[in-house]
Amino acid sequence: MKLLLPTAAFLLLVLASCKKENTAGNTVTGNATTADTINTQLKSVARAMDGLWISDNYLSGIEKTKSIYSNKEYGTVNRLLGFTLYKDSLSTGTTELLGFTEHEGGIVYPLLYNEANKQFVYDPKRAYELDGPTQLSLYPAEGGLIEIAYTQPKSQKDRFRKIGDSKSDIDLLDETLNQMLFEGNYTDGAGNTVSFTRAGKVSGIKGIDHYYLLYDFGEGLEFDTVFFWQGESNGDRVTYHFKIDGKTIKLYATGLNEEKMEYAISKEPVFIFSRQ
Repeated sequence: MKLLLPTAAFLLLVLASCKKENTAGNTVTGNATTADTINTQLKSVARAMDGLWISDNYLSGIEKTKSIYSNKEYGTVNRLLGFTLYKDSLSTGTTELLGFTEHEGGIVYPLLYNEANKQFVYDPKRAYELDGPTQLSLYPAEGGLIEIAYTQPKSQKDRFRKIGDSKSDIDLLDETLNQMLFEGNYTDGAGNTVSFTRAGKVSGIKGIDHYYLLYDFGEGLEFDTVFFWQGESNGDRVTYHFKIDGKTIKLYATGLNEEKMEYAISKEPVFIFSRQ
């Protein structure tokens, strides 16, 4: 019987040792699993947020009203027409939002990934002098959109729509507006076919082969404006005011009043194009 006591004690020590080893092993595995989960989660968010994004309120308004000028005011808190985000830097958890308005220049927001709520938040440690509102978070939203939530000065949200990947140039906005408003085949008053492409090309109008829809207003052009010209240089462009009514585009002549530095618009349209 005396020989059994040391054996039992030895077995108990071995079992206790194994239990500790298993517990330690589980802890390491748990941390690795957690890290893998966060990494996978971050990469998924990065893929969803990569791209060139434009204010959804702005684009939705243009789709509804067929007017760019009437939707030139966008955003609830910040004058942010759009921004670009890059998948590679998003995947690291530390990135920058490169924002812009309709004018030159823009806003840069340093962002840091918050694992707890799966959102990117403003990183005050990398603040810029020209930052806008800094109490914000950025995250994928329903419908493939991105949402920016501001908490100061009061709770507001802006949503943004992806129009291209992160390699896309801002010129893609031109094509997006063309597609929404002008792209297609039309018939003029004489029964001729006039075509507008998404890339800004025109056919069927004598002496014209390019067009451009204005979205940066100023210098007296305070109305929906389209420029027409021929050739690669737009130096001799002609300015028209456009109105879209259903399937019809109406173009009105404009003339500059140099004394008042404002444009006068003809009462009757010069061109009427009906979508085929």
